[in-house]
Amino acid sequence: MRKIVLLFLLSTTLLSCSEKEKTYEELETEVLCDVLPQIAKEYFEFTRFYHLPPPPPDINNNKHLSTKEIDSINKQIDLLFVEYNSKNKNAKDSIIKLIQNDKKVTFGIVDTIWGLSKNEIPNSKNHFIPSKDSLLRRSIFSFEFEKSTLNVKTISLDSLFEGEIRNQPNVPLIALTRVLFDKKFKNAYFEVYKMYSNRKIFCVYSEEKQKWVVKEIIKE
Repeated sequence: MRKIVLLFLLSTTLLSCSEKEKTYEELETEVLCDVLPQIAKEYFEFTRFYHLPPPPPDINNNKHLSTKEIDSINKQIDLLFVEYNSKNKNAKDSIIKLIQNDKKVTFGIVDTIWGLSKNEIPNSKNHFIPSKDSLLRRSIFSFEFEKSTLNVKTISLDSLFEGEIRNQPNVPLIALTRVLFDKKFKNAYFEVYKMYSNRKIFCVYSEEKQKWVVKEIIKE
């Protein structure tokens, strides 16, 4: 009986030792793989798909036009804006539907995720207390997102102005910060930047869904 117990304890110990403990970077990427598809729809813009309607005529500079002619031009411009907005909405709706399908949508991120400290976390209803005071920036690669439903492409800082993704209107390009966790690794926080906008993302690990989900987004 003693031998059986010893064998059981030994096998349990070997199994626990053989399990690969996730690194901080792997946990960080796990959060991003789970959460980015949940917030991706906020970052698709379509204004470059279609030409903007021309501005309305300046009455002061078009004194030779009658009021009736100016009204007619304004009505045509209004119709163009309606068509423009409708096309953009349809384009965005179709992309949002595709986000739910594995690897159907391409999403661009800068290949450097920036350092983050707990001092930069705003007060929120989540009362998030990170396990680390700060994290230095690091490189991130496309292969780290193999488990993401998005087709994530990383773009180097050097090539930002070469137009690889930047000039494609249906492919957003965002920058990310490092991910901070609480002590139990059940809550996480990071930030997303696009042009001059900023999103502060609070996440929680859902035992039911076995994945990270968005808990709160603060827009700035």
